[in-house]
Amino acid sequence: MAVINRSFARKYWSADDPVGQRLRLAGDLRWWTVAGVVGDVREFGLDADVHPTMYFPLDQLPSNTLTFVVRSPAPAGEVLRVAQQELLAIDPRATAWQARPLSDMLSASLAQRSFALKLLHGFAALALLLAGLGLYGVLAYTVTQRTREIGVRMALGARPVQALGLVAKESAAVVGIGLLLGLAGALATARFFAGLLFGVGPLDPLALLAATLVLSAVALVATLAPARRAALVDPAVALRAE
Repeated sequence: MAVINRSFARKYWSADDPVGQRLRLAGDLRWWTVAGVVGDVREFGLDADVHPTMYFPLDQLPSNTLTFVVRSPAPAGEVLRVAQQELLAIDPRATAWQARPLSDMLSASLAQRSFALKLLHGFAALALLLAGLGLYGVLAYTVTQRTREIGVRMALGARPVQALGLVAKESAAVVGIGLLLGLAGALATARFFAGLLFGVGPLDPLALLAATLVLSAVALVATLAPARRAALVDPAVALRAE
C-alpha cells in the first residue's frame, strides 16, 4: 500500500481516481496499491516546486531515518523536550537531531528572500518619502509663484475653496502621471519580482490597488499645506506685495 500526493495524482491519473490503482517503481519488482491521496507538501522550501511524491508504510519499506511533525499549542521548547523524552522511551538507541520549531525552518528557508525584500522595503520607503517631499516642494513653489494670481481671483470673488481646488487639480495631474508611470514600471519589472514573492503574484490586483492607495494618501498629505496656504491668501496683501 502507498499514499501519493496530489501532484502525483494529477500527473499520472489526471482524469481517473487513483485510489485502488497499482503501480511499480523502476528497479522494484513489487507492485504498490494506491490507498489514498494527500495534499502537496513543500519539503524543500516554500520557493521550491512540488514534485510527485509517494509515501510508504514503515513496516513495508523500513528506513534508518524518520521525520516526525508534532503539533501542539504548548511552547515550542516544551514540545521539543517532551517529544525527545517520548522518543527515547520508545527506543533508547534512537537519536533525535535537527529538532526545531517549524517556524525556524520556515524562516531559514526564506532568509535570503526576506533579506532582499527588506532591502527593497527600505528603498521603497525612502523613495516614497522623497516623492512626498518633492511633491510638496513643487506645489509650495507653485503657490508662491501664483500668489498674485490667486489674490486677484480672490479679489474678484473667488472663494477659498476654489483656490484650494486649483492647487488640488495641479496635484492630481502630477500624481496621476506618476501613478501611470509607476504602474507601467511595475508591469515591466513584474517578471523580476516574481522570484521574490510567495503566495501573491507581481500583478496581484489587491497589491496594486493597495500601492495606489498608499501613494495617493502620501500625495494628499503633501498637498494639504500648499492648498491651505492658497486658500488663506489675503487679496490685499497679495496685491500689495506686487
